[in-house]
Amino acid sequence: CWNSTNYTYQELNAEADRIAGRLRARGAGPEKRVGICLTRSWKLIATLLGVLKAGAAYVPLDPGYPEARLRTILAEGNVDLLVTETDVRARLPLLLRGDNVKKVSDRECEECVEGSADKMPVTVSPDSPAYVLFTSGSTGFPKGVSVPHRTVVSLLAWAGSLFDRNDFDGVLASTSVCFDVSVFEIFGPLAQGGRLVLVENFLRLADLDASAGVRLVSTVPSAMTSFLSAESMPSSVSLAFIAGEPLSEALVERIYSETAVKRVYDLYGPTECTVYSTGSHRQPGDIANIGH
Repeated sequence: CWNSTNYTYQELNAEADRIAGRLRARGAGPEKRVGICLTRSWKLIATLLGVLKAGAAYVPLDPGYPEARLRTILAEGNVDLLVTETDVRARLPLLLRGDNVKKVSDRECEECVEGSADKMPVTVSPDSPAYVLFTSGSTGFPKGVSVPHRTVVSLLAWAGSLFDRNDFDGVLASTSVCFDVSVFEIFGPLAQGGRLVLVENFLRLADLDASAGVRLVSTVPSAMTSFLSAESMPSSVSLAFIAGEPLSEALVERIYSETAVKRVYDLYGPTECTVYSTGSHRQPGDIANIGH
């Protein structure tokens, strides 16, 4: 976490179990959708896991979005429950008023009875939704994309087969959970027994000290260009995942020449294809397709 607080798998799992128990008690389960409108902290990660443990699909809402967009996501996403927190509730009173969506506060989740997800068996189909993300709307009205468990499992299996276990020991989790790259940044390391380093955004990488041990970063070319122009990349970073925009050969050259990065991957995939659908290992003057 960017405040240098560390959490173990045991602590994360216990918190996720408490949240899952509360959500199940409020009706969450397979084919149900749970909105998550929380500030960026480890509790956000625990809540994502808690929703999945309850068998439901999560629908992320960024507290910084305009209220009209948040209302659209709640309505178009067919959200059954909404998990929020006191600070957000105070800033978005109109959004959180009314009876169309049941509210579950962060305090309610904290007060859940201790329990294990193993004691709350739930059957989820591979085709049941794991999450619903809304597109940017750059080519029309924003649309909700429902992504099933089976394609997320496929993504994580691909990542585990292509990259070494050590590659996941220090993944920078900098992407908003409203964008699908966050699925790789969060669940990639967790599925491999790795470690994620949670920050507000990619540029906050510069605020971390060497003890953070970030090995893998993912971002868009424009953000990488800005970072290289203003900051020095930590020497611990050895992998760079670049997606979202065209990656120029000039930027590839800069990454290799100005940082300690050993591997640059040029990746692409719309939300509908579960994060990445194609990619290549970029080297100066050379492209080797890695598939997906």
